[in-house]
Amino acid sequence: MTQRKTQRSLISNGDVVREQLPWPIVHYPAWQGTFLAFAPDRRSRPVMCACAAGAVNNLFRLRPDLRSGRPVDIFSQRHFPAAIWRSIARWSSSGPFPVAYIPSICHRCTSTPPAQRYDEMGDDSEFGQQYGWYVSQAMLRMGILPYHLAYLPDACPTELQAAIEMVRKHQEELQQQCALLLDVVLERRRGQPNLGTPFQGADLPTDETQHLTDLRWQASQARRDLKNKIERIVMQEIGLPAAELAIPS
Repeated sequence: MTQRKTQRSLISNGDVVREQLPWPIVHYPAWQGTFLAFAPDRRSRPVMCACAAGAVNNLFRLRPDLRSGRPVDIFSQRHFPAAIWRSIARWSSSGPFPVAYIPSICHRCTSTPPAQRYDEMGDDSEFGQQYGWYVSQAMLRMGILPYHLAYLPDACPTELQAAIEMVRKHQEELQQQCALLLDVVLERRRGQPNLGTPFQGADLPTDETQHLTDLRWQASQARRDLKNKIERIVMQEIGLPAAELAIPS
């Protein structure tokens, strides 16, 4: 039974586990969530590490709908562990944040590897798979909404703002090229309504498709470069040498 449970809990998805931390009961958020909570035992009300306070504040600035406990999409709840989200959902939003902060109790502050993994996707670095929650928290501390291109100009460093604008530029070029290629295909298909999907049976121009492939790579690389910048910052905060957990350059 223990073996099956361990396999199922390898990637975090709202688990509550005991770890070697000052407050050993760790409440994980849902898959690819952001914040963790900690408690001295399973009966105690969980708290958050004080190092997360700035990230929480910026999250509410970027997503003010979260303050009401009724976000516009259900996936937003995964930012927090279930026990923390229940407190936020009851929060009037006019008072102080309804969860206590305690200094130096998280994996980042104690340089302790999490027992669970953030993700196991092929595109993530080893460091991102192990410390992904703290990468997302670092992005929020620097005014960036994880998995989006929204940022707070007064909180986001100039270098990272430039990196985000580069990602936006490549994505806009990619969308424009996709639209252009679709127009070419539809023009060639005019008068042939029975060919199926728009690209089925179409002789796509080689130069245009190669350009599309190049733009997709550039957009993907720009996103990866931005994430790598954040991961290196978190790695330094934890005290890990750059070579210890590989981050692709």
